[in-house]
Amino acid sequence: MALTGKLTKNLVETFGAGRYGDGGGLYLVVDPSGARRWIVRVVVRGQNNKKGAPLRTDFGLGGADIVTLNQARERALEYRRMAKQGLNPRFNARQDVQTFEEVAQQVHIDRMPTWKNAKHGQQWITTLRDYALPQFTPHAFRKTLTIYGDAISSTMEQRKAWSMNLGHESMAVTVNSYLPVTTERQMALIGAMSPNARMVS
Repeated sequence: MALTGKLTKNLVETFGAGRYGDGGGLYLVVDPSGARRWIVRVVVRGQNNKKGAPLRTDFGLGGADIVTLNQARERALEYRRMAKQGLNPRFNARQDVQTFEEVAQQVHIDRMPTWKNAKHGQQWITTLRDYALPQFTPHAFRKTLTIYGDAISSTMEQRKAWSMNLGHESMAVTVNSYLPVTTERQMALIGAMSPNARMVS
């Protein structure tokens, strides 16, 4: 069922600078430059201003050149429902985010001309589809970060133990021990190893 209001597509395209209400808190804002954008004014349940009165907040819904009147009405309704539940639309609005599979398909299409032959391109996407995509469930990213974080933590602990086993007072000493040695340092070390050099205690 289509949502209705006061504005029409023709009015949206022809209004001069100003703010025009459609109803239900939805407004078309036209700047003096002619730029047009949608906003919705809502009261988020439980949020009050400094005086204790309900806090009215404006949320942008997008430019009128991209978001149609019907889309703006649908988004405004969604925002009003969230606000009524006490959810702030700024943080709870549904966002259209591409999945890993969609990105992989797009990369495959974009890279097709760069493959040596069609077989390599097909092999690439098939490998992703068979092995990687099953691992990318909605909660897999958080799980992956947890595993990665544990691995980094474990690696750091191993490096600290290695450093201590070498008798170094800190990991910085260990790391510096394995960095490339400058020419000046090489000459100093060679000089210290010569038979005529004094032993330094």
